[in-house]
Amino acid sequence: MTISEQVEAGRRERRVLTRVSRAAWRLEQAERERTWALVSARAEVISIRTLAAAIGVSPSRVHQLTEDRVGLPDDRGLEYPGMAVQHIFDLLGQMLSAKDSEVGQGGRARAWRR
Repeated sequence: MTISEQVEAGRRERRVLTRVSRAAWRLEQAERERTWALVSARAEVISIRTLAAAIGVSPSRVHQLTEDRVGLPDDRGLEYPGMAVQHIFDLLGQMLSAKDSEVGQGGRARAWRR
């Protein structure tokens, strides 16, 4: 095997490994999204059996996926993902109202710093 063939073989191997690594990352993200969707659906009081039928797993698996996610430190104490979105909107509203009050004080907005 020549040096150029070895170099080309190394490149092919790196491309394949990169592809496998990306696929693993995408799978992890898809599993996370499925779990959040299930948790959100449970927060909307959709039955575990209905969810299990929709995604083709057993009700006990849906229960495992949803129960494991509620109350973990990742959730920052929020009961379900929609609460995180609401929390973000609340914070944005507070920031905007604070900025509006600054505009009213001097006719123009002060520099926004934190």
